[in-house]
Amino acid sequence: MQSDMPSKTKARMTMWTIETVKRDLPNVAVDIGEDVVTGRLSGRMNDFATVTIFDCFRNGSNRQWSDYQFSWRTIVESLNNGTPLLL
Repeated sequence: MQSDMPSKTKARMTMWTIETVKRDLPNVAVDIGEDVVTGRLSGRMNDFATVTIFDCFRNGSNRQWSDYQFSWRTIVESLNNGTPLLL
């Protein structure tokens, strides 16, 4: 059975809340200047969300994992608006 929506426009139909973000810990888009990368979300028991990205862009040849902290509200707004988090 075919869907009426093109595959690129299939999206979460309900809005994210802090509770659903903490429960599901979805990946988030992170704007690191010239690139947008995927960040892994963690820290559901903490006051602030931790976003982990593979950071080879800011550190030149030093490839490493980097953690950044954001408020849960900022994560929710980013997901609901479809905009990346800004570093």
